[in-house]
Amino acid sequence: MNKPDSIIIVGSGKAAFLHLDAYTRIWQGDNLPEISIVMGDRKDEGIEKIAQVHNSRVMIKSIEQLRESSDKKLLVDVCTPTSTHRKVIDQMYNLGYRHFLVEKPLVITGDDLMWIASLRINLTVMQNYLFSSATQRTLEIIRSGQFCPQKMFSFFCKNRSDDSFQGRGFNGVHPPHVLTVEFPHQIYLASAFLGSADVVFSAAQSMKVGTVEFSNHGAGHLSLEHIGTESGGRLSQSFHYSCLYSKECIRKLVLMDAGGQTLSLDFPITSGILTSHINFTHFKKDNFHHESFDNDDMMKKSLEYYCSSFFAEDNPLKIAGGVENAATVIRAMAQSENSQMMDVCHHCREVTSRFAINLPCNNLIRHSNEISQS
Repeated sequence: MNKPDSIIIVGSGKAAFLHLDAYTRIWQGDNLPEISIVMGDRKDEGIEKIAQVHNSRVMIKSIEQLRESSDKKLLVDVCTPTSTHRKVIDQMYNLGYRHFLVEKPLVITGDDLMWIASLRINLTVMQNYLFSSATQRTLEIIRSGQFCPQKMFSFFCKNRSDDSFQGRGFNGVHPPHVLTVEFPHQIYLASAFLGSADVVFSAAQSMKVGTVEFSNHGAGHLSLEHIGTESGGRLSQSFHYSCLYSKECIRKLVLMDAGGQTLSLDFPITSGILTSHINFTHFKKDNFHHESFDNDDMMKKSLEYYCSSFFAEDNPLKIAGGVENAATVIRAMAQSENSQMMDVCHHCREVTSRFAINLPCNNLIRHSNEISQS
């Protein structure tokens, strides 16, 4: 495969650790490119451990220690908070770097998006769930004509309370908007299955940890309208929910067609068990089909793909994947500011109940209600 001669990871938090760990699994020993880590304010202890194990290939540096680039096969992997992406890209661009992989979302303002689009660089946004075996298998099923989705529901929830209380990803005192945390994953998956997205409705709730309230950082709902080739050119809809104080970690998609078929995807929720699942059900015919995908290492697969495609001989400098989805995030954030307050979790429970979608948090609530009534 094509690979960079060297990689600069800018950032030292969880995302930087996950990327660095994946690189050491893609390339073993002396085959590992030289990797420089530009440390930020937040430091994941795993980075220094990997640097110690791979001390001849992985080095910790400052921006000031980076030389001006004449190396055409050097990748800059941006793993800093979204609010810093423009500044980081600008610094590295001025040093001569032209190949950028950026963690999601790319940016959260229209001005920043236009500025980046004006640069002559090779840039793509990290979209690791696209490389899940379950995602790729679902795309095969759709393209084969076995299934034509018209509705999609996604649920990406986790308990981020501790991270938020410690200020992870904050811009000064401001927490990241809930629509910028998990929703970028949900948006690019919806675009892959249903086509280009237009924002219909969005809403955001706050998170409260003790007496501290984090505005627009707790739970969110997003409705999109799509038209695209994967849905046969038909108009389709998608509905997305994310809760950042959920007691249960959930990574689930549900696709529905007009004929009573449902296809659900469950992605890994821990780094220790990398198994994804597809359940394909036809309620009218009472058919059920299940597929499991072990070792569904999306981080490794995605970085392997990006590193290979960046330095393919026929790959010109261009702004590629993730830009359209960044624009969708920006539009959704603007609309959420104008939406009336809603109980996102209550709305999610209503939707899952109406469409018979089973989620762990629904079971907990149902069980809690049964106890209180007994």
